[in-house]
Amino acid sequence: MRVSFRHDMPREFCHVPEQTFKAFLNARSKNRFYKRHIQDAFPC
Repeated sequence: MRVSFRHDMPREFCHVPEQTFKAFLNARSKNRFYKRHIQDAFPC
């Protein structure tokens, strides 16, 4: 999974479960979801 926000470089994440990916896409605040559930959880 690759995530990029407006003023940041894209970051790569490995082995992100499909359920987490879908929840991220549907999150009201993608930034908040990213920080809570993805940022430190799925390094490559």
